[in-house]
Amino acid sequence: MVTWLFAGSIFWGAALLFQLEPFVGKSLLPWYGGTPAVWNTCVFFFQLLLLLGYLYAHVLHRWLSLRRQLAVHALVATVALVTLPIKLDVAGLIGSASSPLLALLVDLATSVGLVFFVVSTTSPLLQAWFAKARPQTSPYLLYVASNAGSLLGLLAYPTLVEFWLPLSTQSRLLTNSFIGLVALFVFCGIMTLRGERGRVVATSDGTTNAGIPVTAQARWNWFLWSLCPSSLLLGVTTYLSAEIAPMPAIWILPLSLYLLSFIIAFAEPPTWVMSLSVVGYVVLAIVTVVWGQHATHGELTGLVLHNGLLFCGALALHGRLSATRPKVEHLTEFYLWISCGGVCGSIINTLIAPLVFDWLAEYPLAIGLGFCLMPWSGQASRSLRRVGLATRFALFVCVCISMSWNVYFSEASSNVVYRRRTFFGEFHVIRGRQGVTQQLVHGQTVHGMQMASSDKRERRPPLTYYFFTGPIGQVILANRGKAITQNVGVVGLGIGSLAAYAEAGDEYTFYEIDPEIARLAETPRYFTLLNDARERGAKLRVELGDARLRLRESPDRSFGLLVLDAFSSDAIPVHLLTQEALREYFAKLQPNGLLACHISNQYVNLEPILANFAAESGYSAYVQYDERLADEERRRGKTPSVWVVISSTKQALEPLLVNDRWRPCRPQPELGIWTDEKSNVLSVIRWKN
Repeated sequence: MVTWLFAGSIFWGAALLFQLEPFVGKSLLPWYGGTPAVWNTCVFFFQLLLLLGYLYAHVLHRWLSLRRQLAVHALVATVALVTLPIKLDVAGLIGSASSPLLALLVDLATSVGLVFFVVSTTSPLLQAWFAKARPQTSPYLLYVASNAGSLLGLLAYPTLVEFWLPLSTQSRLLTNSFIGLVALFVFCGIMTLRGERGRVVATSDGTTNAGIPVTAQARWNWFLWSLCPSSLLLGVTTYLSAEIAPMPAIWILPLSLYLLSFIIAFAEPPTWVMSLSVVGYVVLAIVTVVWGQHATHGELTGLVLHNGLLFCGALALHGRLSATRPKVEHLTEFYLWISCGGVCGSIINTLIAPLVFDWLAEYPLAIGLGFCLMPWSGQASRSLRRVGLATRFALFVCVCISMSWNVYFSEASSNVVYRRRTFFGEFHVIRGRQGVTQQLVHGQTVHGMQMASSDKRERRPPLTYYFFTGPIGQVILANRGKAITQNVGVVGLGIGSLAAYAEAGDEYTFYEIDPEIARLAETPRYFTLLNDARERGAKLRVELGDARLRLRESPDRSFGLLVLDAFSSDAIPVHLLTQEALREYFAKLQPNGLLACHISNQYVNLEPILANFAAESGYSAYVQYDERLADEERRRGKTPSVWVVISSTKQALEPLLVNDRWRPCRPQPELGIWTDEKSNVLSVIRWKN
């Protein structure tokens, strides 16, 4: 009964902990732009609170009697109960803040900080209490229950919770779960008091491992063996979020594999499992390096490859942690060092790397560090160990050079004229097509291209997705001279490609969340589309901040055409496509205005989401898949694109529909309509590579 009570409580707490994380991340998307940095900042915040929770448990276990531990923890839990219900009170990103990191951390701390702190103490504190209540049983086995609960909580979120429950219902469910966890804490405390009387705490963990001495070297090893997987986790998450979509499903997969590695490692698997993980890490690291040199885009193959690399590396290093865990009386200190390493890995990726590097350099550094930390035979001679050390260092250097080859050493790198990394992502400007064009590239996605010419007529034509013969070109040119194109709003600036359509007297308002992108588009050294349009007599404004928040400041019915062209690398942030967002857009449109949505994405099919909204609202929606391009168009710089145009009246679309390439959007009622409360990107994923 005691064992099941403690195991169930730890399992419950861990599942709650990892339901809170994606709930918070999803709740923040409408306020902070939906970038991978939002999730990485959340992970950093949660790991920091986890460290504080482990430190709190260690202090209680080390310096207070059991009765005083119960009293102090009861007081802290009571204060946390007062802060219920669990919900996000978000101040949000307003204005031109270039790095909302501090505002994001403040929102997290004031909204869920204390509750998450109490939940984070569950595993180390209850394991320490369990050692007193049942000294003959290893408390380390409960760590498996903790990670199993974490894994189940994570996997349940995108497959069940996010799919079926709106955020308001999730909030109530999490609130009730926290109250239940506090009740379980009380029962466990009572059982511990009963079990402690007349008993002596075991000096072994009850397994084949009798515990190693706690030395400075042991602490340093625990720190490094937890830091490297943590950094790998965030590196993989950032890479995949930028190349596929910033959504909970992509965030959760690497974190789930990270937790699974803990479960396997602390369940004392056969030796061959650990050996296989080391070999798998080495092989996958080499494949990742080679594949990275030849992959032209973030194919779904990368989803398997990068997550496999993370899993093998985390399993190998967490296996080293399990093999060197100390005696029970040092249990809380052991977990404290593990948590400290995890937090430092987050600090490196979230805080330090964006300031020090202008690309995702921390990822190859973590892969190289993993090579250095892989297990090496403890029975080897001193000379052989030196050879092993030299080999590790050589592999570290090779990985770092290979993964940074395209950035610093390749022929393509010589064409990079500007590179920058901000809170919202990494981007660079390259001189492409034999020096004829300037291109803005975010991740591996081209977000704008202009002819590099001193002649204004030669550099005016919009390229890539905005070509004159493309869908958005058809929308604007078919309404040239009408009220629809005289006042245009554009969500997402890029290089200002749509400014090429602006004529004298037209008013264009661009909404951009990243101040650095705005500065780049206004710099003639790189791009001139905005300046050239102003010289033609067009009125152009760039509004900094999240488009949904800034659009609310515009007068209703002020735009004839509103273009939704905001991307986080290759994906539109989900919060810009919800029912609430789309209704806000139409409130800003004139009665016969048009909403044009750029939905090009090789992984996500957004047509049915917009079609469902249009059908429910009684609007007309048409789509064009402009994917079969003539050779001459490709040569001149046109790229395939997919656009949806929606209007409250079909009459407004008639000038456009003379082109038979537009067809009505096809609703899929079973997918529903996305809202700020409920959305699921998994339902519209294209699962083919």
